[in-house]
Amino acid sequence: MTDCNGCGACCDPVTLPWTLRELRQSTMHGSDETDRRFVLAHFRQLSRREGLDRAPWLKGRATSDRDGDFVFSAFYECDRFDRETRRCLAYDERPSFCRRYPWGDEGPHANAALPPMCSYRADLGQPVEEIPVEWRPARR
Repeated sequence: MTDCNGCGACCDPVTLPWTLRELRQSTMHGSDETDRRFVLAHFRQLSRREGLDRAPWLKGRATSDRDGDFVFSAFYECDRFDRETRRCLAYDERPSFCRRYPWGDEGPHANAALPPMCSYRADLGQPVEEIPVEWRPARR
C-alpha cells in the first residue's frame, strides 16, 4: 500500500454519504457517534456547485450506491483543515472515516474517485499528478 503524499485533496472538500440534516436526525453508537459529533461540530455543508468547484474530478460521478462505488451525498468544509498548509489541525482526533481514507477496511477498489494528485492512485496502477504549486506550503 502506498503512503499518503499529503496533498490534502481528500479534505478540501470532504465528501460524505450523509447530509447534515441526516446526521442531526440519526442515532449512532460507538465510534460512529464520535464521528457524528465531530462532523456536527466542525463541518460546514457546501453547495454542490462549491463542492464540485473544489473537486472537479467528481463531476459526473454517480452519487448513488447502484454499482457499489463510494457514495457521497454532500460536500463539506472542515474547520480543522488548514487550506494554506493543506494539513489537518486535529490529526489525532479526526474521525474514523478520515483515518481510513481512501480504502476504509476493504482495500483498493478500481472505481474509487480519487483526486488526480492523490498518491493512493498508485495502488490502482493509475498515474499520480503533481501536487499543484499553489497547494504547497511556502518554505520559510
